[in-house]
Amino acid sequence: MSTRMAWKNLITIATLEDALAALSNRGPVLSNGLTNHAPMVAEVLTTLGRRHDIGPWLAQYAPLLRPWPAARSPLTAADWQSALGSEARLADWRNYLTAELVRGGAPQLLRQWLPRLLPGSMAAAMHGVIRCAHAVRGWATEPTPEGECELADALAYWAATHQTLPRLESTEAALSVNAAVEQLPSLPPEQRRSGGNLTSSLAPLLQFQPFALHAERVHVEEPMRFTSEVTESFARVFLSNARDRGTSIAFVHALTGPAAMRLLLPQLGEEDARAGAWYAWQAAAALYATFGVAPPRRELPPARPWPELVERAIVCGDEHAIKFVEACRREGEHAAALGLPSEAYGAAASQAVDILGGKGGPGERAQ
Repeated sequence: MSTRMAWKNLITIATLEDALAALSNRGPVLSNGLTNHAPMVAEVLTTLGRRHDIGPWLAQYAPLLRPWPAARSPLTAADWQSALGSEARLADWRNYLTAELVRGGAPQLLRQWLPRLLPGSMAAAMHGVIRCAHAVRGWATEPTPEGECELADALAYWAATHQTLPRLESTEAALSVNAAVEQLPSLPPEQRRSGGNLTSSLAPLLQFQPFALHAERVHVEEPMRFTSEVTESFARVFLSNARDRGTSIAFVHALTGPAAMRLLLPQLGEEDARAGAWYAWQAAAALYATFGVAPPRRELPPARPWPELVERAIVCGDEHAIKFVEACRREGEHAAALGLPSEAYGAAASQAVDILGGKGGPGERAQ
């Protein structure tokens, strides 16, 4: 299917391959300046067995989409590091990584670039990690040329929005994930920024030394188990801090970010997998330190059945609700398989669908 025809007949799309073909000329930033979730939602709907919903969802989302920006100047092997975190170089990153894809293939592209990008996992409020993870899962399930191009595009977005958080050596005793979340230092109210997107709100945290020291007290031994401990804690953080659409979206990413990193761990060596899991913890904790007002919830509200949650998320059409329900369901399955608590995921997904299924347009208060 050509890009032109796919775009014209958007509502009829019912495969991930055709969705990615239709979206290939649409950039990673929406007309409102926020992150384009369309490739991610198309992959999630495929995973949920709801391919017939891809086209109608894309048709509703389409007015927000805009083309990729124009390229500025080519990147090279000698100067790409200077362009990390430069969103103005989005198209340059796309061209460079697409050429790398053609030269070495998708597996080589991932082996080379995932470790390079891990320190900047805060990128676009973790949307770089999240888009890349959905691209990897989609490509691994259905290896297509369109999926390979989406891998390069996702890595390009991560590289162009690459953002590191401060690291300081801590001499304090190590903490478990739960203890670290309970004791996390939060930005004082007078230092917080209201309005803007998630990334701009994180700026004061870059100078907040107590956070950097505290984050270092958490150590990763087994990345998969560690990731479950992180997502379970942040499901409880969501339950106690998501009060409206804006706060819900902020805390959605504190769970979907680490959940996305889990999908990337099999692509990494042992040392890089531990690093990736830790950077996902750091980024999620950064969102909590910036926006949090309440400790993680201990007593859990009742949860709706997963089939009902999936249906309600798709019917409401909110991109964050759809992705959050899928991530919570998946993380609950991982936690249960490891013998870890899993009840918080359904409760968090139920609350998210209630809030995000109300008023408010797509992409509101996101990166």
